[in-house]
Amino acid sequence: MDNINKYKAFAFFKSTAITLPILPIYINSDIGVSVSDIIYYSWISFIVPFFLEIPSGMLSDAIGYIRTLCIATLFFIMSFIVLMMQFELSYVYYILLITVASVLYSGTDMALLYRISEGNQIGKIKAEVDHFFYKYTSLLFLISGVLYSFNVYLPIIFQIISLMISLLFLRSIDIEEKVSRLMPVNRIGLRLFYIRPYIVPLLLFSSLFIFGLNVNVRTISIQFFENNNNVYYICILFIFTNFISSLSAKYYKERYSEDWNIALVLFYMIASLSIAYLFISIDNIVMLSLGFCLICIVKPVYRSYIYTLYMSFQEKEYDVATTLSYYTLLSSILASFFSFLYGKLFINFQQINIVLSIFIFIVGCISVIYFIVVRSNQYRLNYNSFSTKESYLLRENNQIFLYRNIWIT
Repeated sequence: MDNINKYKAFAFFKSTAITLPILPIYINSDIGVSVSDIIYYSWISFIVPFFLEIPSGMLSDAIGYIRTLCIATLFFIMSFIVLMMQFELSYVYYILLITVASVLYSGTDMALLYRISEGNQIGKIKAEVDHFFYKYTSLLFLISGVLYSFNVYLPIIFQIISLMISLLFLRSIDIEEKVSRLMPVNRIGLRLFYIRPYIVPLLLFSSLFIFGLNVNVRTISIQFFENNNNVYYICILFIFTNFISSLSAKYYKERYSEDWNIALVLFYMIASLSIAYLFISIDNIVMLSLGFCLICIVKPVYRSYIYTLYMSFQEKEYDVATTLSYYTLLSSILASFFSFLYGKLFINFQQINIVLSIFIFIVGCISVIYFIVVRSNQYRLNYNSFSTKESYLLRENNQIFLYRNIWIT
């Protein structure tokens, strides 16, 4: 088994798909956490990255991606063990542990894939991995519903076993990891606050999308359950949406081109998400299902394309995790602001989704126009530069903007 297939197996087994459909129901019905409290405590998932995102990226570049992912997986396992204990603050500790795990994963899994692929066609390889992931995790959704109907603890137990198996595949990946020394604090500050203008629309769009996913992933199963009261319908819907996510990732892999117009691709994603959140805001199970399906179509394309754009702006091939951490941190800060507004201004699931629909469309259109006006309409990315460590953007008129001339050193 080559490293790419080992990575696919690792991604499959570390997936939380076996608990994803039923977890909000378990937290709401069995632990007794209300929907409003579920969203309220989500501030932890934004505050923790504020403090740990950059250090975690630097740590993974310093000690190696595989070691960092092993530590992250152990935090994942601990989070589910805590959730099973059902004491008073078990959900709070679960959010804290799983957020630390997610921060350690953030950027590091992509950096490992980048290392495995040696920087060649990373966009297509990421889409290939996503296609495999969405295709084969569908079975886990059905298993989740069956296990939950027998015993509420069984999906979590199987999730822990699955995470342990993922560690075995992760440790079997055979690469020579290149590590970098920890960056001085003064350079962290310079890099953090020096934002290139064509990053702004990506950050705005990413933060809105992160917040929207956070609201819906944590609560949408509860909305389905209240409308239908059938856990099997939720699992079947998750299987179907996983299938269309797989097709979306496959289509992206086959049609992806470095000559794509960045602004146009972003506009398609923005329009689709705006319509999706509008559908979800309607208190009807059919519209709720359609909106959720549309989000699942956009999700794999968004992750592959946006992360590929972010990685094209990194300076050194062994600084990938740190670079992604910068952008994830900034997106999380903006998303935390939206969460604060949610807690102060909105009272129900439908309200926040209709506002999300409007905001994504307005901010998205402004961002796309800004992207075109500033400089990005004519860009195409040269990903072959990853292997030569030059990482540059090439305009159609062949004027070269070297990345090292933009970055503060």
